[in-house]
Amino acid sequence: MLLMVTTIQESQTKPATIDDLYRVPGKAEIVNGEIVHMSPTGFEPGYARRQDLRLAAWIRQTS
Repeated sequence: MLLMVTTIQESQTKPATIDDLYRVPGKAEIVNGEIVHMSPTGFEPGYARRQDLRLAAWIRQTS
């Protein structure tokens, strides 16, 4: 009986850098050395975030 052994070589690519991330169009982040694209937020989440920031500013001013 002949036993064949194969090995899987690791990828020889370099981990992504901040410079690589700046060249990616749209939203993305680096996870475990790889660039991962993110979905756009759109109007409603952006509007909610701005309201949160306004509320936080109001709380700082009135406290």
